[in-house]
Amino acid sequence: MSPRSRTPSTTGHSAYAHLTPPSISLKREIIAEWTNNLKIANGDNYACAVCAKKANSHELRPIHPNKFDLTLLRNDSIPIDALPKTYNIQAYEGAILCPIGMLNTFEKDELCLCATCSRSLTVNKAMPKFALANYLYYGHHSLPPDIKDSFQDASIYELLLISRARVNKVSFKFSDCVDGTQGIGHPRTSQRYLKGNVLVLPQHSTKLRTMLPPTTSELIDTVCAVFVGHTRPSSETIRKLQPVLVRKSRVKKLITFLTDNNPFYIITPEFGGLSQQNLDDLLDVDTQDDDVGIPCSLNISFIEMNDTLASTDSDYTGRSDMDCNPSKEGELIMENVGYTWGDYSPKSCRDMKINALTHCLARGQYIESQVGNTPIPDFDSASIMSMVFPHLDPWGIGGFAHPGRTITISFEEQVRHLLQIWNSPFASDHAFAFIAYNIIQKKRVSESMRFQVPAMQCETIIKELLSIDPARLQELTNHFKHDRHYTPTDDRDKQILRTLHNINLVGYDIPGTVAHKISMRNQIRGLIINKGTPTLFITLNPADIHHPLVRRFAVADEDTLSDLQCEPLCEWDRRTLTAKNPGACARFFHFMISSFLSIVIRYGRKEQGLFG
Repeated sequence: MSPRSRTPSTTGHSAYAHLTPPSISLKREIIAEWTNNLKIANGDNYACAVCAKKANSHELRPIHPNKFDLTLLRNDSIPIDALPKTYNIQAYEGAILCPIGMLNTFEKDELCLCATCSRSLTVNKAMPKFALANYLYYGHHSLPPDIKDSFQDASIYELLLISRARVNKVSFKFSDCVDGTQGIGHPRTSQRYLKGNVLVLPQHSTKLRTMLPPTTSELIDTVCAVFVGHTRPSSETIRKLQPVLVRKSRVKKLITFLTDNNPFYIITPEFGGLSQQNLDDLLDVDTQDDDVGIPCSLNISFIEMNDTLASTDSDYTGRSDMDCNPSKEGELIMENVGYTWGDYSPKSCRDMKINALTHCLARGQYIESQVGNTPIPDFDSASIMSMVFPHLDPWGIGGFAHPGRTITISFEEQVRHLLQIWNSPFASDHAFAFIAYNIIQKKRVSESMRFQVPAMQCETIIKELLSIDPARLQELTNHFKHDRHYTPTDDRDKQILRTLHNINLVGYDIPGTVAHKISMRNQIRGLIINKGTPTLFITLNPADIHHPLVRRFAVADEDTLSDLQCEPLCEWDRRTLTAKNPGACARFFHFMISSFLSIVIRYGRKEQGLFG
């Protein structure tokens, strides 16, 4: 046998040592560690009394308020009506606290604090960065009962009608299901839409409305509904779909509450508050006198089901299959899908250069003139939270970049914290995570993008830039806005484009961009060159619909959780739970993948993993 054909040794430090099969003891050790890790995650139903962040019991320590200054946790600027009513706030000297982390809500007693908050209060003698008192309190439990119920019952369309700012467009996709199970029933005599998608599409600028609800012309390009099925939906079928229904009395009640209690909704010369005329014009002429109906501005389309459409949302896991019936009549599963604009074409790059040059030539004071709604900043704005998400910040207290904060919190830090607090309404909201992500990406681009020119041409390009006529540049900008394929004929316009062509657009490593993906691919290529091609490929698909851990992450109330754990959920109820709690599903996915890498693969650890 030649040396090339010998069987490689599987012992010692040979090149094939990592292919040694794992021992029985190693497998048992990994299983035991995995089981213990699941037990720890399953015990996560507590919260820090100061910052409200979810934590395991072993991550919290009880500390009596006498050991630190409770006045550090006061916020006297919070309206009296919005102050917490779930505990005796006077007994705790006016401190803004999370009742879940309190051992006694009636008398002063020990508080369960996380390590960060404990260190800030007892050692540093200062307010913790993420304390509720640092304008991270939103007063949801202090809302009047009827207002609280109205916010919770409001449809996605109704929430758009009461928001002063518009940052996205929403498309509803409804897929029909033949009546009965496993396709029993004729599609022409039985129309039931059991599954849908909420598609959150970003828009280029945040528009500020001057009255609520907005006019029909403003709404006509904001929301659309697409029905995919075997037959066109009847008007009766459409009227049963809650996400696109509007109740005028509810919209009026919520707008009135906001104008009376939220500082960003106070009636001013720029904001007229409730418009009764716009409210009356919401529904069709035939149903104008009704309180509930389909908005007349809603675009409704129908696409007949075919094999091509069916294959767009199919997968090998069976997650998209709907072989179950709803537990309640009229119940609908709505899953959320978010999109980010990703125009990386040369024309997009050219437009960015033109806009930047226009801004510079106007000495940084150039403001776009337009008719209609007023644009407002996406980030570093204390009003954006309440204006876009009035149901999440109804009192106008916890905005981003709030000027009253004792300790500054960045946009990214606040978003991350809000998604991790106990019973977070931000984590279960249909659009908050998508909109926040788009704003973060725009913020990263605005902070990291730079223009670069060759050193040999630097002085020449500077002279050419300074010689450009701002009015001519503005005219060229308008041409490209109306026609992205516009070809200049004037020599001055051609010279401007030649100058811009010599300016390169350079950006840092921004996650999610094409450049970031290329960088990651290059890293993989480098690893292959250095270490060799992979010998094993693993595909992981954590089943959020079927795993009980999602139930634990999604339900914060202990009594409700006990009922759910004792009673097995049918497939429909499991699907509904996951659709209503996207934050819990994302957390479950992160937990499973991280656990697999840490426990099974043992990445970054000295011990041998299951695969070597």
